[in-house]
Amino acid sequence: MKSIYRLFITMALGGLIFFLSCAEEPTASLFDEDYLQNSKPNPVISSIDPPQGTFSGISVITIDGQNFSNNVAENHVFFNGLKGQVQAATTTQLTVKVPVVVSDSVLIKVRVDGAFLFADFFPYRLSKAAISFVAVTEYVNAYALACDKEENIYFLRVDERDIARIAHPDSALEVYGTAGPPLNCTGMRFGPDGALYHLRNNRSLYRIPGGGGQRELFGNIFSVNVGDLDFDANGNLFAGGTGGTIFSVNITDMRVFQVADYSGYRISALRVLNNDLYVSAYWAGTGDPPSFTEGIWKHSILSDTTLGPRQEVFDWSRQVGEQGPRILTMTFDEDGVLYVGLDKDIAIMMIDLTTNTAEPLYPEILSAPISYMVWGNSKYLYVNYRAADVQDRTILRVELTKNGAPYYGRN
Repeated sequence: MKSIYRLFITMALGGLIFFLSCAEEPTASLFDEDYLQNSKPNPVISSIDPPQGTFSGISVITIDGQNFSNNVAENHVFFNGLKGQVQAATTTQLTVKVPVVVSDSVLIKVRVDGAFLFADFFPYRLSKAAISFVAVTEYVNAYALACDKEENIYFLRVDERDIARIAHPDSALEVYGTAGPPLNCTGMRFGPDGALYHLRNNRSLYRIPGGGGQRELFGNIFSVNVGDLDFDANGNLFAGGTGGTIFSVNITDMRVFQVADYSGYRISALRVLNNDLYVSAYWAGTGDPPSFTEGIWKHSILSDTTLGPRQEVFDWSRQVGEQGPRILTMTFDEDGVLYVGLDKDIAIMMIDLTTNTAEPLYPEILSAPISYMVWGNSKYLYVNYRAADVQDRTILRVELTKNGAPYYGRN
């Protein structure tokens, strides 16, 4: 009996040994130690400029760090999963154009070919640089623009014969004042007395009193047609237009003075910066044209009745050629850079008058024509986009990285 038991035990142990010897080898690990040992150092992000955020789809950021590749194609930068365009690269810095992503919490990831891990940066803000006013639809025929000290925006509604006010891109509009018969308002500005002044490319000056209400008409106070206006630091109004003459107006007693002659030219825009009056004009006369067929000039403001001689500032005709876009409106930022709104091709051109160089503003998202512009109290530039297709017309709030120049009528 014992021998049978021993035989059973022996057979059982032999079967177990045979089973174990026939079992499969364990699966090899997918982890490649050789790849890890031979991979490049992982990228590291130390900082991003601008640090707080920038504009979606148009801005270029600088990523500083370590272990990037000198080869642009070997660096890959993602913004919430969407790939940006790496424009330049060194081992410590990447220059990247951001994709169209709008969020206050963007995760930026950098991958370098041959490295094992990503570099992460979170959170980063990407916002829209231009926002449409939702109340300005295809049914709103808007002309000109003005901005008060509370950052409310004003414009003429031709079909409704009124001046509308709107507080924010998401706000509903309200009627601020009556404007009389239909008219194309070519220039609009707040004066130091709190009234809203506007022109319609004729010989009259119009005003909505402070707080709104019925429009006041000051008759044919100009000897020729005027289409744009601006105020200086002393509260004097300057106006000019198709008639080729610039006027100064004392708004207290409505005395009018002719202060500059642009015979043969049509004046498209006026702006005051510091103690100078800047003039945009183009040649519309007969005979041989002058050297500047379209350009920017300036005059020193000597008194309420006197301007200094005309000074050439920028030859726009040389910049864009004979058939190039024409200037419709202009304004300045706090650094004295001139922004001009155009009738075709390019929406807004920035002109550095110290270097006589020009470059477009946000060409990826802004389109011509820009019929009127006004800077708000800080970093917002408001533009009237009067597209040929009425369905596309709108007023835009364009965000920049710096403020506008001081505006003397908005006290």
